[in-house]
Amino acid sequence: MKTNILKLTVFLLFLAGSISSCEKEKRYEPTSLKGSQWKLVRASLPFNESELYDYSQYDIKYEFKTNNVLTVSGETNFTDSYLGHEIGEYFYSIIDDDQIIPGSSPVLKIDELYYLFRVTSTNLVIDSSPLDGVILEFDRIKYD
Repeated sequence: MKTNILKLTVFLLFLAGSISSCEKEKRYEPTSLKGSQWKLVRASLPFNESELYDYSQYDIKYEFKTNNVLTVSGETNFTDSYLGHEIGEYFYSIIDDDQIIPGSSPVLKIDELYYLFRVTSTNLVIDSSPLDGVILEFDRIKYD
């Protein structure tokens, strides 16, 4: 009886480890950002919950080209409260800090600034809130 419980426990631990490993690879696949285009829909300042900005009606696009150039385009002069990157081109890279801090997420570097990020098949979040910055939320437009 004890050996069956032990075998079941080992199997469940193995299964849990396999599932979490698959989820991490899927969620932080660097190639899922390269060659993609996103529409900025929302920005927020996490330390002031009343400051949520809706940009969904504006055509602000972030395109992460395969040559590691981020192109920001669209209309950003509509308000003084625009919190995203200015129109233009930026160099970007994805830094995998897992070797430095095991279990950590990759970091998105845009020019000389570092951001946490989460990317799925339909959404992207670029987060500089640990540095008292902004959280930018995007919907996917296309993926090459």
